[in-house]
Amino acid sequence: MVFPKTNAKSSHAAAAGSSFGGFGGAFTAASSPLSYLAIVPDISRIQDPNIVVIFKNLIKKDSITKARALDELHKLLTAEKPPNIDEAFLDVWLGLFPRTSIEADRKVRLLAHTVQGQIAAAVGTKLAKHMKSLIGVWLLGLYDNDKQVASTAKSALSLVFTTPDKRQQLRKVYQDSILDLCLTIIQTETPQTLSDEKTTSSEESEAKYARVLAAVLGLLPDVFRAGDASLRSKCISKYEELLGDKQLWALASADDASVRRGAHRLLRSTLDYLDLKPMLDTKSLSSAYLEKSLASNQTGSASDFLDTITAITSVYPTIWTDDWKGKKSPSSRLRSFLRSGTQGSQATYWSKITALLQAIPSLAFPTSVEDVEALLEAYRKGITKKDEPKSYLLPGVNGLLQAIPIIASQLSHEDHTLVFARYVLPLAQSYLLPSPESQWSLPATRSTETVEKMLQIPGMANILAGEWTQITEQVLEMMKLSLPEQSKDYKTSQDRISELGQRWTNISGFLSKSADDKALIQACVKKYFSTTLDLVKTRQGKPYGVAVAMVHVLQLETLKDSTEISDLLDHFLLNVMPEIFLSPSISSFGQLLTLSKGNDVFEESWKSCLKTTFAASDPAKQLNGFTELMKTARGSSLQDKLLSLPEVHKFIQSQLQHSLQSDANWDFLAAITAQIQAEDLQMDILGTMTSSLSISNESTNHALHGFEILGQRDPATLKSFADTTAGQAMMSSVLRLTEDHDETISESASKVNLIIHGLSASLPSQLAGTKTHTLTEVIKDGVVEASTKSVSVHTLAAQATAMISAKDPATIQSLLPDLAIWEKELQKFLAAPPALALRITHSSAGVLLVEPSTSVTLQETDIPRDVEGLSIPLRIAMYITEIIKTAEDLANIPSELASRLLQLLTATRMLANDKLGFLGCNNIWSSQNASLEEDIIDFVSNSQLLISGCIAQSGEGWSDDEPSSKYSFVGDAANQLFQKAQGLSSSSYYSAIAYAHLTAELIEVHGLSQTKSAALPTDLTNLRKSKQVLQTTAFINTHSSFISSVPIASRWYNECVADLTGFDFAEKPEIGIQRLCLLDLFLSSEDEAFISTAAHQRLVFLFRDLVSSLESTLELSKVQTLILSIIRRLISQLYTVYGEYWESIVEHLTSLWLKTKDIGDKDIHDPTLNVLYESIRLYQTLKQVATIEDCNDDLIEILAARESDCHKGLFNLLILDRSAPDETNQPLRIVNNAIARQASKISPSLIPEAENMYHLMNSPSESIQQAVFELLHSQIPTKQEQASLDAAIEQQVIRLPEELLSLLIMVPKVSDLEGLNLTVQNIPLNVKGHLLNWILVFDHFKNASHQLRLMYADSLKEGDYLVPLLEFAFEVLGHTKGSPPNIKFDITTLPFSPDSPRQELQWYLCHLYYLSLTHVSSIAKDWWVDCRSRLTKATVESWTAKSISPSVIAASLVDVRTWSAAQETNPIDDDAKPLTIRINASAAEVTASYELNADEEDSRSCSILVSLPPSFPLAQAAVSSLSHKTTFEERRWRSWLRITQGVIAFSNNSIVDGLLAWRRNVAGAMAGKSECTICYSVVSEDGKLPSKRCKTCKNSFHMLCLSKWFANSGERKCPLCRQEFTGLGRGTRGDRD
Repeated sequence: MVFPKTNAKSSHAAAAGSSFGGFGGAFTAASSPLSYLAIVPDISRIQDPNIVVIFKNLIKKDSITKARALDELHKLLTAEKPPNIDEAFLDVWLGLFPRTSIEADRKVRLLAHTVQGQIAAAVGTKLAKHMKSLIGVWLLGLYDNDKQVASTAKSALSLVFTTPDKRQQLRKVYQDSILDLCLTIIQTETPQTLSDEKTTSSEESEAKYARVLAAVLGLLPDVFRAGDASLRSKCISKYEELLGDKQLWALASADDASVRRGAHRLLRSTLDYLDLKPMLDTKSLSSAYLEKSLASNQTGSASDFLDTITAITSVYPTIWTDDWKGKKSPSSRLRSFLRSGTQGSQATYWSKITALLQAIPSLAFPTSVEDVEALLEAYRKGITKKDEPKSYLLPGVNGLLQAIPIIASQLSHEDHTLVFARYVLPLAQSYLLPSPESQWSLPATRSTETVEKMLQIPGMANILAGEWTQITEQVLEMMKLSLPEQSKDYKTSQDRISELGQRWTNISGFLSKSADDKALIQACVKKYFSTTLDLVKTRQGKPYGVAVAMVHVLQLETLKDSTEISDLLDHFLLNVMPEIFLSPSISSFGQLLTLSKGNDVFEESWKSCLKTTFAASDPAKQLNGFTELMKTARGSSLQDKLLSLPEVHKFIQSQLQHSLQSDANWDFLAAITAQIQAEDLQMDILGTMTSSLSISNESTNHALHGFEILGQRDPATLKSFADTTAGQAMMSSVLRLTEDHDETISESASKVNLIIHGLSASLPSQLAGTKTHTLTEVIKDGVVEASTKSVSVHTLAAQATAMISAKDPATIQSLLPDLAIWEKELQKFLAAPPALALRITHSSAGVLLVEPSTSVTLQETDIPRDVEGLSIPLRIAMYITEIIKTAEDLANIPSELASRLLQLLTATRMLANDKLGFLGCNNIWSSQNASLEEDIIDFVSNSQLLISGCIAQSGEGWSDDEPSSKYSFVGDAANQLFQKAQGLSSSSYYSAIAYAHLTAELIEVHGLSQTKSAALPTDLTNLRKSKQVLQTTAFINTHSSFISSVPIASRWYNECVADLTGFDFAEKPEIGIQRLCLLDLFLSSEDEAFISTAAHQRLVFLFRDLVSSLESTLELSKVQTLILSIIRRLISQLYTVYGEYWESIVEHLTSLWLKTKDIGDKDIHDPTLNVLYESIRLYQTLKQVATIEDCNDDLIEILAARESDCHKGLFNLLILDRSAPDETNQPLRIVNNAIARQASKISPSLIPEAENMYHLMNSPSESIQQAVFELLHSQIPTKQEQASLDAAIEQQVIRLPEELLSLLIMVPKVSDLEGLNLTVQNIPLNVKGHLLNWILVFDHFKNASHQLRLMYADSLKEGDYLVPLLEFAFEVLGHTKGSPPNIKFDITTLPFSPDSPRQELQWYLCHLYYLSLTHVSSIAKDWWVDCRSRLTKATVESWTAKSISPSVIAASLVDVRTWSAAQETNPIDDDAKPLTIRINASAAEVTASYELNADEEDSRSCSILVSLPPSFPLAQAAVSSLSHKTTFEERRWRSWLRITQGVIAFSNNSIVDGLLAWRRNVAGAMAGKSECTICYSVVSEDGKLPSKRCKTCKNSFHMLCLSKWFANSGERKCPLCRQEFTGLGRGTRGDRD
């Protein structure tokens, strides 16, 4: 980077520094505090050593060290106890801050300003005396070219000077010192003074110098602005020195763009002040800006430079003339500048050039043609430079057109015309006839505007007119030479001719108005038209570009009054065009017809063209021709004639059928419907399209596409059609198709639906007495229709919701369906008898046991349903809850309508809720799928929210005779439901239940008003007289907490007790049921005082009679249910009473349970389930009260005596055949749960053999399945010890139970889990049952002997049962996809408490895999080895090593430890010694040692090590020797190791089996080995057995002992018999010695 040389001649510079002796400028003293040569402050005065270290590091030249020092200083200053900033600290910091704030490293500058702000804020006013020397440097940071550094500097300054005014005041107060600093930097500083060239590269030093200069140049304009002229006058000498300094303005041509921009902006700022302008030296400015800067590179600053030079020229135009001292003319410098182009500026650059040229004095421009042309050529080259953006070309050309008159202003008229012809005429020729050789290449867009500006130049139109005849000939020649239709570039060629004709017409039109010789232009136009007409005729209309050009020229004003042209055109229309109408020029021919509408030849020509169209054999040409003719006929009388032609109708219908079949030509039909006025034809077309909207019709999607196009092109016709009956059918069909399974059709239907919705929204809303909204009627009709073609409720609701504006009750009311239809269809379900089992789930449903007076058996064929299986009432209710979101919406419609709607909604919701819990209780919907069930659940929830919202708003006076509010309909609905509860019909029952639901919530939210409370005695009296059972039970149930204090209620209750005492239920069961229901309600009161109002003895008599009635009413299940319930409730009052009836109760319960053959889950009207439920509840109550201290002994004794019978009865209930699953039958599930809870307490001695219970593992009840599993899980292991004895003693072959193995055959599939949300949904019963069965299988291995385990393993292996389980497990767990679960729970033991069903399933699968590796690892390993999927195999191995093997290894080591402890007490081999076992659990190793010599002084043993790998047992256990020298032969010893390892591998990886095999081998080898009579040991010093036998005495000796004996004795005789020892073969070592 090159900067102007430092000029130190000024007085300011001289005072700033001096040289060091004879070394001259090389060691110039620091000229400013920014210089690296500035004096280093004295650090010795600082006391804190930490601060001293920081400042020493800050003085160092390495930027990383500086940044670390500043960071440490920053942390100290922000600590809880910052250091004390004294004068010494402040002096050092202020001496280091200037050079640090301009450091090359950005991080250092950031930290420097941050620390400066912290220090300044900390010292406060102490800084004032340093501000004069500090402020200039501090302010320079605000202008750092790094935005973050500048922002940090501003933030630091703001810590002390908090407002903009205060910060601006700094520039006023310290104007003098700021100017001094700026002058010093400009005049004395260089890249070499700011940076040490020894440690800094030249690039870094120059960048640093440029950044400082740019900051200075940015600061000075703000200093100018800070004060007024009077303030600046105080420093006038410094201002004069600054602004008169040539070195300052020389920066305008500096290499750095930011420095140049700063200089330019400083100069412009200076020109704004009257007191500063005179200080400028115009000669210096002329030299710096014109002579030097115009020729310099201004990339990145060109725009600022232009603004500046224009401003200077405007103020001092003499810089171009009188003040110019350059060797060359100013125009030569300008020429160099123009040739450089925009130099990275915006497109406005060329407009700024124009402004500059306008400001330059005319005398500065050249006077010769050559110089003008040279300047214009430079301008052109600047515009057309290769690196210039293409978008800059037109602005540049426009600028050039404006510049030419200015630049050529000094030329004569002749020379002026010559320059125009040379530089402007080529521009027009390039526009009209683009050529690669042309010096101009104007873009196609917006170039017309440029040419028009060119022609507006005075005299330019006449110059171009002189060339126009020749240009026209060239254009016509090009048209003649355009490519034929057979050419592959035919279209490109014709499009170019079309564009050429448009351009020629544009210029001709302008010349006909502006040129002086108009006759010449008119002659050219006529020739042009006649030639193009002949060309189209002779080439049969194929050159469509020529035809387009011909049509364009007809629009010129100069031809409108030409008879010659008119005759030519008429002849062409009548005689030529009809023959070639269907040629490629058809669009242009259509335009010719349109232009000729007012002529006599129009109709004849039109009909001729129509005839040609219908005569064509190509359908596409027919369609194209007919469409074009329809466009031309629009708005003329001929259109009516056209519609009356039969062939037109036939053609339109054929096109419609073609469109429906091929989805083509819809634009044509849309144009037809928009243009024709015949309503019948329009409706016929749309009706045909509507009939195609059938799901089974292949043209459905095509018709939808047609409606979409029609809605876009001709919405008015579609609006009219929508108002008709056929239009409503169309709208309904479209809504239905939005739900089609074919995504293409559903998406198309949704688009059409949006269009229709938009059209409907534009129609007026429904008004009183006017026709209802078309879409509204479609929605309302669709809701009350249920068939396979019905639109779904959600779609209809979505359409309705889109039509409802906020708080618009009129719209909501208009969208409500016919409630009469709702009520009629709902009545079908309400008339059917309710399911008796609902009594178990409904607290107020005891009245269910009352036989209805009237009921209707509802046939499925009588119920209309949609494709989802929804009935009409449910469709309407779901629709209502989706369009009525809040209670206020419901309250805004008329009260009577709201009351009726609330009743129907409550009843429908009740039916839906019942079915959710008990799928078979009604048929309000029929399909069973998870998605539909979620929709029903949402409906039940949303409808309850809506009902609860209405109740919450209904107010405390809901039952008073006060003026009604907008929510009074809630109370009205409850009262009307109560009235409908009269009688004993099924619908009355539902009305009673609905009344109870509403009233109970009303009382819960608002309580009971004083008026209603006061009326309770009267209400109860009336009910008592009315004998209305349903009304009575509903009323008492909802008001139970209030009636206990009403005397009439107590009397009624006592009457019930008296009436039922001694009652004969067999004679009058129905009356008995009604009375029992009423008493059951009274006894259900939580008020003990109310229940005790009946005399105790009277309750005893009732209790006795009811107990005695149990046997007589055994066949009357409904009566039984209520009696058992009342007995249970009475026990709380009578458990202290002694009597025989306690035994009768228990006997009845056991008898009932034992006699029960069917749980009653096949018929919803079977009362058996209710009886069993109440009997179990009664048994639970008896067990509970028996634990009370003052309970009578009779009850306690009978329960203890008959416990076995009770358990037998409960077990009978447990094993009952259950054909129906209880997942969708909540009452059955409750009963099964109760049975399962009691069954879990059954005595093990009463449980039959497991074989008789295995089939129950397939129970459709999860609770029963779990209960049976728990019983078997606890029973099976206890029987394995006896089975082990049988297998050992009787040599029986015992297999796993066949009944259990048969359950393993039906392996679940992964598809059984698809579609399930296992976060909330339970594991399917078949899957869970199969997994539990496998746990029972592995339960047989617990407590079983080794022999028995092998038999069980063989059973599994023979049937290949385990492999399907493992494949299922690893697919579900994700191993087949390489994503196994991350196990974070114990998988070894039951029970397990999962967080979700998903985790429960994972636990079962992992637990079973663990058990398989523990008990039958050889089978599991075989599967793993044979697995064909590499991914699955690798994933299983790694996951097993991480999650399963640690537990398997731990279990194996526990088995080894247990076996080791039992060796002494239970020896397996009589002759073998026990092994010494050492276990290293952390290393998964087992060390086994066998003692060979028991001598305490010389004990010897052999040892092996069994190592278990991380993925054991998938990876084989390794057996190695720990004895370096073995007693046995090496080959035999290694064989034993291999055998031990093989036994472990082939005995289900049993380490114990391997150790036993090794022990047998060692013990067998030691059998019969006597002691050596020399050493009296079995094993010698070298670990060998006695192997040398004397042939005489038959005694054995160690080889080592014999060798020593012979060596010591000197003879080879047996130590015992003293005979020659011949068994050694060759001589011993002693003999040889």
